[in-house]
Amino acid sequence: MEIDVNAFLFSLDIRFFTKIWTFYFYEYHIVLPREFTSRLVPFQPKAFKVRSQIKKAIHPNSRKASQLARSAHRDEKLQRKKDERTHMLEVKVGDKCRWFYEHIDDTKTRYTAQEVRDLIEMYLHRFDDELQKIEELNNVVKGRQRMHVNKEDAMRTIIKVERELFSTGGLEIPDLTSAKNFELFKIWNCDMKNFAPIKMKLFSNTQSSKESDASNEITENTTEMEAKN
Repeated sequence: MEIDVNAFLFSLDIRFFTKIWTFYFYEYHIVLPREFTSRLVPFQPKAFKVRSQIKKAIHPNSRKASQLARSAHRDEKLQRKKDERTHMLEVKVGDKCRWFYEHIDDTKTRYTAQEVRDLIEMYLHRFDDELQKIEELNNVVKGRQRMHVNKEDAMRTIIKVERELFSTGGLEIPDLTSAKNFELFKIWNCDMKNFAPIKMKLFSNTQSSKESDASNEITENTTEMEAKN
């Protein structure tokens, strides 16, 4: 194939020629004269433009701003409720569970119902030493205004309420009659945030020991059968 190179070069626009010269002349194995190759400029692609990562400012009256405000308000409300639940759990259950944690026998695999009731009786007398000290202090300052009245009344009220629960419907404490639950309770770190896996149970002094132990054995056997299946 014969091509008039001079006529071809002058018939094309030089800008278009600089873009296609590599493909065309390599395809047909054409050798250009030196006077033309010195005028050729290789094609250079345009530099890639990097988009700015700066976020646009949100207008305070826009729908996006309202959506973000609602989301922040919802998160704040959920966190406040969570903190309130944690505080109530700490007040109602925390001190009680810590007392039992500090007074359990680690050598046991589990407690019987009667042993739990004996432990509860010890728990109901936990303020005796402090009440006695307050009483002795008030006897020393006899004739004056009683000291630590609010603290004394609060402790006596707590003991009265807990004793009534223990004598009627039952006092709720960690289930120490379950071997599995007792093992979880022994490795508890006294933090109420990690208390969820530990089960609570009502114990009263009106329930017989045989009924409590029998019901606990049935529950444990059922749990073991479900685990095997």
